[in-house]
Amino acid sequence: MLTLKNKLILGTAQFDNHYGLLKNKFKFNKDNIKKILDYLQKLGLNALDTSLEYKNVDQKINLKSKKNFRVISKIKFSNKDINKISKKELENKILKSIKISKKNLGLVRFEALLIHNFETLSFKNQKKIFEILTDIKKTRIYNKIGFSIYDFQKLLKSLKKFTPEIIQCPYNIFDRRLENKTLIKLIKQKKISIHARSVFLKGLLLIRPDKLPKKIKKFFKPINNWHSWTLKNKINKISALLSFVLLNKNIDKIVIGIQDFNQLKEILKSKINKKINIKNFKINNHEMLSPNKW
Repeated sequence: MLTLKNKLILGTAQFDNHYGLLKNKFKFNKDNIKKILDYLQKLGLNALDTSLEYKNVDQKINLKSKKNFRVISKIKFSNKDINKISKKELENKILKSIKISKKNLGLVRFEALLIHNFETLSFKNQKKIFEILTDIKKTRIYNKIGFSIYDFQKLLKSLKKFTPEIIQCPYNIFDRRLENKTLIKLIKQKKISIHARSVFLKGLLLIRPDKLPKKIKKFFKPINNWHSWTLKNKINKISALLSFVLLNKNIDKIVIGIQDFNQLKEILKSKINKKINIKNFKINNHEMLSPNKW
């Protein structure tokens, strides 16, 4: 049965109140985060996505009293950071960060640790990081190793040399880069699980064109086309966006961020339309497809 509940991973970037297009409008604190986690647990949903870089999030998420929650975290490196310290020092630094994060979250281990922007590192540093994380994995501090990426062309090169267990990448009605046949073939050959993120493109696909923040009004035309199409066809945006991703059989999991508790309920109650005919909204504007550049 095609259902979001079988694939949902709740993204927690918004929990630091400094993420998304509507920064500071919605406030997440320990109480309403607990409400969200209790609701997920009641429904039998237990997967979260976070990052060792989210400094204010770990403390807000208390999983000590929660059973069976699986948490995927991310860790970020730059070539400069890696080059200036030895392999042993880097390993100790990673272990320290993981230990602090696990303690704050109340976890025994992470479900997976993803290397953020792995594809942008030099081959020498990719090899160094991958070897370190493979060695650490033997201690069962996390179950799987993966890559969280933006650049698909560089990913293809990286996958010819390394085999992660998970790839987390953007995918939505505008961003179709994942549909590259050569890339998909390689991913499937290596039996790598695909986790789609940016399903709502950092909320951009849910906003009315006239409500766009000034800094991204340059993206008005494609957003307006999408908005007009949903109005004309009387289509719920959230349902359409989720249906589009879920109908891609290559997608194993979907990472979704929320603005508040009510939006989470709306997402989980959305009906998946197997017959929906999404107009071709594919774009090639890399700036628009990369929220980290906004």
